[in-house]
Amino acid sequence: MSRFHPLLACALLFIVVAGGRSALAAGVEVERDGTVVVTTDLARPLAAVRATLDREVLDPTRSPEVVRAQVVRRRGRCDEVASTVRGGPVELDYTALRCPTADGWEIDLLDSDDMTALAVQWRLEERGGSTRLVFRIRSVADMPVPEAVQRKLLRRSALRTVERFERLAVSRARSA
Repeated sequence: MSRFHPLLACALLFIVVAGGRSALAAGVEVERDGTVVVTTDLARPLAAVRATLDREVLDPTRSPEVVRAQVVRRRGRCDEVASTVRGGPVELDYTALRCPTADGWEIDLLDSDDMTALAVQWRLEERGGSTRLVFRIRSVADMPVPEAVQRKLLRRSALRTVERFERLAVSRARSA
């Protein structure tokens, strides 16, 4: 079952309570099933944002939360990717299916001893010369920590992911 120490719950609760708020908080919602949805508008054309998104999704090790990621098998247009990510003070291992879509990317859990759910969607929408980004993630780790605490950690992680992506998209615009 679980290999985590019971004091982990206390440590995770401290991290959640001590965490700060993001400037993007107005663009974040948590749905009933725990899915975190972050929406932001980027003052960049859709093609430029899509190019940045493709680079980031295809090389997830650029994210500070990803310890390792490796394509283990190709399935048509999709890849099976074995990954290790930081989930608070622990590392979580999983294999997911990563697929491009017409308007972004989808990543869905295939197998894990550490997670019971993972579903990620990146969606881009043209908005008159700018681009709306909608990032959705649902993730449940198999650890003795209440789901409410996991949701708060996931919310903060999703915000950091989108904020980092915004910085990349803007910096690429300046360097172009």
